[in-house]
Amino acid sequence: ADRHYIRCIKPNPDKIAGKFQSKMVMEQLHFSGIVEAVRVRHQGFGLRLPFGEFAERYRCIIELLGPRCTKLAKIDARAIVDQLPAVLNGAVGHDSIVLGKTKVFVKTTAIAELDR
Repeated sequence: ADRHYIRCIKPNPDKIAGKFQSKMVMEQLHFSGIVEAVRVRHQGFGLRLPFGEFAERYRCIIELLGPRCTKLAKIDARAIVDQLPAVLNGAVGHDSIVLGKTKVFVKTTAIAELDR
């Protein structure tokens, strides 16, 4: 049960119907993170999970790497992502899974392989 939020974008400061200020709308989209989310999604990364959630979701794959990788920290996440192509017999390329500062970004094509 993931939470989904609806972001309301105000078209103008007066909230008058039919009046649209593009600068104000772009500022709201930028500061709410929507522009960045669209950019990441446009690059093909359909899944964005914090390190811990990535470890929890793909624990069965991570356990194949040995007991030293079962606890996911940033350094461990990098090691796991580097080793996933070998564990999955090359089905997932190195460019399909990328580490951010706090999240693991997975391309849509790799999600199916990870979920198998």
